[in-house]
Amino acid sequence: MISKKINRIFYLAAIVLSILFVISCSHKSYVKKDSSFTPEGWKRVLVLPFTGTRGFTYLAAEAFTFHIKAKEHFEIIEPKTAYAIIEEMKIPVADNLIYMEYAKKVAEQLNAQVMIMGNIKTLKEGQSFDAIATVKVIDVKTGKTVTESHRPSGLELKNSEEQCVIISVGNVSVDINEFLIEAAGRNKTVTEVKPADQKEKPSKNKKAK
Repeated sequence: MISKKINRIFYLAAIVLSILFVISCSHKSYVKKDSSFTPEGWKRVLVLPFTGTRGFTYLAAEAFTFHIKAKEHFEIIEPKTAYAIIEEMKIPVADNLIYMEYAKKVAEQLNAQVMIMGNIKTLKEGQSFDAIATVKVIDVKTGKTVTESHRPSGLELKNSEEQCVIISVGNVSVDINEFLIEAAGRNKTVTEVKPADQKEKPSKNKKAK
């Protein structure tokens, strides 16, 4: 009788530990966006090289760019183009990490009004894998982060790191696409306005009265 009670206690303890393990392995996701932000003259979106786990940053950036569906609203500048400008301008970069002031210079050089900065992190616990993608959309003119998405892959155990990276980036791209499409609807067209006191000069062909 006592042995049965002991076995039952161990059984219940094992279940609790399993639940705690699942909870500890789960990764929170979130989306932050400034819905009140009004874009001004957004035409070109620059996707900068991703930072994060070595060996997966290039894959993450390429997969994210592939998933961008807002191409019908904006011209998307790929990470390889940004990297070429970074090398040309001899901007100091370590593990694709670029400071904001330099990132803005790259964007301005490419006549981009929007910057997308991403990070990919892979995790391994025993035989299980996961990846977490974090992507920010930044208005070049103000330097303001107008939306940020943080998503894990959500895949089951025993998937490869590559699969997790691709899925997590795909998850985060859904949020970014949604924001960009919404922003396109609020995008203000920038036009040159002549000063009120600037008068049109009379043409040589016209006689002054």
